[in-house]
Amino acid sequence: MKKAAINRERLIGCMLMVLPLYGYATGADSDNNETEVTLGDIDVTNKRDKFDGEVLDRQKITRFRGTANGDVFSGIKGVQVNNLRNEAGAIDIGIRGLQGEGRVPIIIDGTLQSSHTFRGYSGESDRTYIDMDLISTVKIDTGASAGKYSTGAIGGLVQMNTLVPDDILLPGENVGLMFKGSVYNNNRKPHTSDNEEEQEHYLMSNGIKPSHFNNGAATTALAYKNDVVDVVLAYSKRATGNYFAGTKGIERYGKDAIVSAGQEVVNTSYQSDSGLAKLGLNWSDSQRLEFNFRRHAQKAGEVMGAYWYKHQHDTGISTVDYGWYAPDGIDSMPQWSLGSAIVNTYRAKYTYAPEDSRLLDLNFELWKTTARFDQHNSSWGLGSYGDQYKHSYKDDRQGINISNRSRFSALPLSFDYGLALDEQRMQPEGRKTNAIISRDGRRTEQSGYLNATLDYPIVTLSLDSKVHKSAVTDYQEQDHINPRAKTDLLSQLKFHLTDNVDLFAKASSTYRSPSLFESTRSAQTYNYDRHNPLRPENARSWETGIRGEFDNVFTHDEKIDFSASYFNNNVKDFISAAQLPKNPSNLWWQYNFSFSNYDRFTQKGVELAMSYDNRIFFVETSATFYRKPEICSRTIAELNGGPDCTDVGYPLSMISARIPPKRNVNLILGTRVLNEALTFGSRLKYHSGKKNPKNWMQGTAARAVKEVPSEKIVDLFAIYRVNPQLQLTFNIDNLTNRYAFDPGTVIGMPMPGRTLRTGLEIHF
Repeated sequence: MKKAAINRERLIGCMLMVLPLYGYATGADSDNNETEVTLGDIDVTNKRDKFDGEVLDRQKITRFRGTANGDVFSGIKGVQVNNLRNEAGAIDIGIRGLQGEGRVPIIIDGTLQSSHTFRGYSGESDRTYIDMDLISTVKIDTGASAGKYSTGAIGGLVQMNTLVPDDILLPGENVGLMFKGSVYNNNRKPHTSDNEEEQEHYLMSNGIKPSHFNNGAATTALAYKNDVVDVVLAYSKRATGNYFAGTKGIERYGKDAIVSAGQEVVNTSYQSDSGLAKLGLNWSDSQRLEFNFRRHAQKAGEVMGAYWYKHQHDTGISTVDYGWYAPDGIDSMPQWSLGSAIVNTYRAKYTYAPEDSRLLDLNFELWKTTARFDQHNSSWGLGSYGDQYKHSYKDDRQGINISNRSRFSALPLSFDYGLALDEQRMQPEGRKTNAIISRDGRRTEQSGYLNATLDYPIVTLSLDSKVHKSAVTDYQEQDHINPRAKTDLLSQLKFHLTDNVDLFAKASSTYRSPSLFESTRSAQTYNYDRHNPLRPENARSWETGIRGEFDNVFTHDEKIDFSASYFNNNVKDFISAAQLPKNPSNLWWQYNFSFSNYDRFTQKGVELAMSYDNRIFFVETSATFYRKPEICSRTIAELNGGPDCTDVGYPLSMISARIPPKRNVNLILGTRVLNEALTFGSRLKYHSGKKNPKNWMQGTAARAVKEVPSEKIVDLFAIYRVNPQLQLTFNIDNLTNRYAFDPGTVIGMPMPGRTLRTGLEIHF
């Protein structure tokens, strides 16, 4: 008892070190809050090798799976899934205000699949297609990262691993089968006409009974494992209709609330078929060969901002004469046919790590991704109404990664080094008119990196460097861009106060070269302007803080984690959409909508997190407090007659959508009963209000959201493990049925209202 009391005092002392950061975040006076803390030995396991970022295992993924693939990332500190409801079921993640065009790569089993998708006057999105039911673990690294996957990752890095045999097999078994299924309400499959004109006048439903569980998902997986071979085969099918908006709080959204309270939200249906095949061969104790294949085929709704409106049926026009009819009290909005995406991914990986060698821990990866799209996200194609925006294109990627780790016995020194090569090829497909609509180009990038880590009992120092170079060929314009190579530098220092408390500091200067989409031209709205050539972005960032992890402080079987940090991201030459002065190639009636370098984009703030788990109950809380951002462009300011710097962005820039609300808080409360077989609890998500620029997207026909009010969303969850073979789940998303926009939305597309989900997972 005496030792436990001492540990409690030491834990409280460590937590007091967080108060100055909290005071900075909230504006409190912390000048006189200095506290002297003395730390001794604490009887816990050494935590130095623990991953410093956020980790989601299958249990956490299941807990807040949601109905969209991006819902898994909701409620994670520093992370914002922007425009989530209008991404055709794909994932586009922002970290601390940085998002898109490779700023936050999503790596799945060592492969990069993301496609730069045109979104009209809304710019572009960086989409990754995956069914999250096939994912085993997720790691989220905030800020600049080191290593083979981090080229251009000035915002952060997300790494996902698909299902492994241990996710499927029962303990002690070497062959097994898993079935996972779920159903949910609050959705309705849209019945879309083949006639484009009728699609524009789709009749919306004004509500649906809570007892109607219309759609859901099912996953089957087979695994086999022995000392030589391991195999995983999995298939997942998902279907959801248009969801319905909430009802509470709609009055705060004013004219931005195009969809009425409780009404069907058009173009949000989604259906997918996903497959996974993995083979692992252990040639010896030191050699392993892996082969992975993934296929994802989907159909999903999406909408261009210019078509986000309701039709008025009381204007005296005889709509019957035009072939459509809306009864009294029934609204209509454009509901287009579903777009499609088919993505195939292949990877081969070889590892060689002899037990008697400290110099060899070799990895060699060869990967390829092919993607085919036919979606409503282009400009001036064939057809009229919605199909004028429909086009087909392909976006293929391939790459090679070679890495090794060498360690030395004389010093606690290790080196990680390697090479990475990747290529992206985007081109039109199908109808000839698309040749002037879609991008037609190739981008190659080569990088080499060297990371050195010196690990002493009291301090760990890492120095990382990377040299990378890209080149872009625009086949449509017969143009070639070959910028100079750039060098990234990253340093990290950890001072180990004890085995489980670290003070840390991180500083970096990293570059992101313009993407393929930013470096080429087509008939799409935003293009590369050779008269205003783009410079690479240079992110000069730093972060400092404290992390701690304790076991058995108050009781046995107990874990306590906490962290507090201050970060400062300053991106020079940030690239975003803009309206530039006309150049000689523009006709008299044309505007010059192009990508441009903004002078700088600065985002800084404080992140706090703490969790407590004693097996009976658990608490997880996190908060991000952003300081006022700064977006500066002397060129744009001169054109618009405004200030050189602003905290909300400029009228045609998509930076505004990426900026998170100033205050974001997440709280999870849960308990375990019935000998820990039943886990249930709730989550509260809060964000403060957010304003977008005055006259944002004015003149584009898109009704962009001017302001997002503050919001609180409550979710409930329950997971009941009946026995080792059977697990039941139950969720209520948006318990209070709030009418709300996601903070990163561009148009007024509300999130789903109250949604009930129930599911099961069976292992044989």
